[in-house]
Amino acid sequence: MAKILIDLLFWLHIGVIVFGVLMGLFLPLSAVLLLITLHRMQFFIFQDCLLSKLQKRVQGLRPKEHFLQFAVRTIFHKKISKHGAKRLDYMLVLSSIIIAIFNTFY
Repeated sequence: MAKILIDLLFWLHIGVIVFGVLMGLFLPLSAVLLLITLHRMQFFIFQDCLLSKLQKRVQGLRPKEHFLQFAVRTIFHKKISKHGAKRLDYMLVLSSIIIAIFNTFY
């Protein structure tokens, strides 16, 4: 049962990330910026992503591991540093904003 929950949370987290990157295709820039702001606020309020906290609670993610480190290791069998995970995180957010900006003009 725990393995099913761990896998479900992993793919839910991946789905949220994919939605976050692609949301600019169907949401206006203002909504994209609002959702990004709300997402970032959880890091200040809870010191981590809520999904990551839940994954750590059910031992689907190591206590000091960033979800993107785990996802890259799981999907691509590559290791990235915490710094690399932060850079990837910022690139994903920037991609979302760029897609939303382009979508407003086309």
